[in-house]
Amino acid sequence: MNETFRVFLIIGIVFYITVLVILMKKQRLNLRYTLTWLLMALVMLLVSIFPQIVVWLAKLLGIASVVNTVFLLEGLFVLLILLSLTSIVSLQTNRIRKLTQTQALLEKRVRELEKLTDTASTNETETDK
Repeated sequence: MNETFRVFLIIGIVFYITVLVILMKKQRLNLRYTLTWLLMALVMLLVSIFPQIVVWLAKLLGIASVVNTVFLLEGLFVLLILLSLTSIVSLQTNRIRKLTQTQALLEKRVRELEKLTDTASTNETETDK
């Protein structure tokens, strides 16, 4: 990997990490959901600084081309992010369902209490006559 490209990658990754940290500080991203992105950025930074890691990993896995190893890593990161997002959506779906059920029960209770107060006020006006 040529030095200019490595420097460009390192600067880009540091910028990416900076943007993630700023978004977390502004509370636009939750730390729990950002850990996957931070992990990916750290791995990319390590590979940019030490490109021999990819060569070593390619030899270890028996992959003929280093480029194929990079594509494999990218594919694994995409799968990790998809899994993370799917778990977030599942969690939010469960929370929404529970919230909807609670709201429905509270609305039913309010309607029952309104009926009781209407009945009680009607009985009081009839007894006053």
